[in-house]
Amino acid sequence: MAINGNLPNTRLLEEKLAAANINTTALNDTEMMSNIVALYRLHGLTVSEAVQQAYPLFEGAFSGITLDEKTRTMVAFRDECGLRPLSLGQHSDGWVIASETCAFAPLGTTYVRDVEPGEMVVIDQAGLHSHQIVKARPHFDIFELIYFAAPDSTMLGKGVHSHRLEFGRRLAQEQPADADIVVPIPNSAKSAAAGYAQESGIQLEELLLKNPYIHRTFILATQKLRDAAIHDKFRVIQDRVKGKRIVLVDDSIVRGSTTRNLAVMLKKAGAREVHLRISSPPIKYPHIYGVDLKSKSELIAATHSLEKIREQLRVESIGYLSLEGMIAATGHPASRFDLSPFNGEYSQPSHVPLR
Repeated sequence: MAINGNLPNTRLLEEKLAAANINTTALNDTEMMSNIVALYRLHGLTVSEAVQQAYPLFEGAFSGITLDEKTRTMVAFRDECGLRPLSLGQHSDGWVIASETCAFAPLGTTYVRDVEPGEMVVIDQAGLHSHQIVKARPHFDIFELIYFAAPDSTMLGKGVHSHRLEFGRRLAQEQPADADIVVPIPNSAKSAAAGYAQESGIQLEELLLKNPYIHRTFILATQKLRDAAIHDKFRVIQDRVKGKRIVLVDDSIVRGSTTRNLAVMLKKAGAREVHLRISSPPIKYPHIYGVDLKSKSELIAATHSLEKIREQLRVESIGYLSLEGMIAATGHPASRFDLSPFNGEYSQPSHVPLR
């Protein structure tokens, strides 16, 4: 079994497994999901029947695939809100399921459609079969478009790169800056920075280089660890920075550690001014379906005014894309998305205290 997502509430799963004398103390949510499916298999159900039986116990964001070697069956399933992506492709000799469409091209696979929210797709030797387990309540996690997804994937009928370009264009309209160059924070802000540069007419230069072997720093346990990792993660092309007024574009800000350190690095390299622009609204509530930050105290925008954020991040100005501008940029209504990190309205009951 492979799962993409996060279950904020595992109480029902834990109770069901405990009743079968399975200790869940050391299990994460994916391990609990696989254990309950395996348990139903032991009771004589087929793998698709086991997934369908276990499905009501999964509370949160998930797209998943289960393989049964014995019966040569693959089962793909997605939560009722479709928070996480899941796509179906067709190969010359079979079917392919992937969490993003960018996986298809290297395999020579043709994208067919997305697995629908609340749907279970069963692929066996008889072919492909679709079952709508629960009624769909589409609330796609907009953070896929902002940050999570690969830029060469297609989501909601358009390339992720194109979505982010439009975020950047809207950001330039709403939050202009008097500057010499636009610099993206790599890698997920590159598309938005390109859109900002196109709309503003300010030259785009990629002057921050990212070490590909160091990944997400905002999830590290302490500020000291995050700061050390950030300095190892990025380098500045110094001769292009000196004396410049820079628009520094980021896709989002969680704690602000990365952004602050990069603003300081640019100024140490000789930047005259740094104007920060963010291609999403302020994150004021925990993102329980993705990053799983459970506390508002970890979010800089939840605890600081805009001016305090500017001061703390050591920049001359700061501007966020508005919630309305971000939604308009997608071409879809607000009701199509989960916007909980920005407005606190969660698509599913979380049972997580928002301290």
